[in-house]
Amino acid sequence: MSYLKSYYVFKSQRVGFVGILDRDFLMSQDIVYDFPEAGMMTAYLKSIEDERFPPIKGKVRATCHIMAIVCKPDKDAEDNDITHCMLVSNVDINGLVPKWIVNMAAKSAPTQWF
Repeated sequence: MSYLKSYYVFKSQRVGFVGILDRDFLMSQDIVYDFPEAGMMTAYLKSIEDERFPPIKGKVRATCHIMAIVCKPDKDAEDNDITHCMLVSNVDINGLVPKWIVNMAAKSAPTQWF
């Protein structure tokens, strides 16, 4: 098992507006090897508070209730190493943002995290 703190900024997609602020995340990350099966790896992330990393002016601190990334090694048809990944998340971006903008950003945010 390993542990680290990470800080991430998600740049808002400015769609003709100027009022949507960037979101930032301060999270802990725990990595568990050989879980749920031997050879697999699972990373758990969740928001934390740390007085050394206060919210930054001009950004909204989002809340990651839980995020899990499960990775499983495999081989493709040509016997090349590949990895299957599954991401599950429950994130509150906080602040006032129109739902259609949240839905639009939700399509690209997970790929940026990977």
